[in-house]
Amino acid sequence: MKLCEIMLSIFLGLDERHFLCETCGKEFGLQEALDLHQKWHSTERRFVCDHDGCTLGFKLKKDLIRHKVCHSGTRPFKCSICHNAEFCRKDNLMRHVRIKHSLPASAAKGSV
Repeated sequence: MKLCEIMLSIFLGLDERHFLCETCGKEFGLQEALDLHQKWHSTERRFVCDHDGCTLGFKLKKDLIRHKVCHSGTRPFKCSICHNAEFCRKDNLMRHVRIKHSLPASAAKGSV
């Protein structure tokens, strides 16, 4: 079963929640959903960045793929408040605005 199918069944409430996480007690309607959830309890980081000098590891492959964008050298998201900070991903710009400028993340109007 694909991840999108698992998430859709959870969102629509189609699951009957018969699978219990023994770590936190959360219930799932699909074994696949429980298996995916249990990765968050694991400390194992199977997906390791192979870029020279980078040793970051991730629990999910999608997170490694998202991370690798930052090694491209492009930083298209620029802070419109301090004009110094540049980021490779919009979520990093939003975090910067929220923490450094004490503004809601929605105030991030970085140029692309």
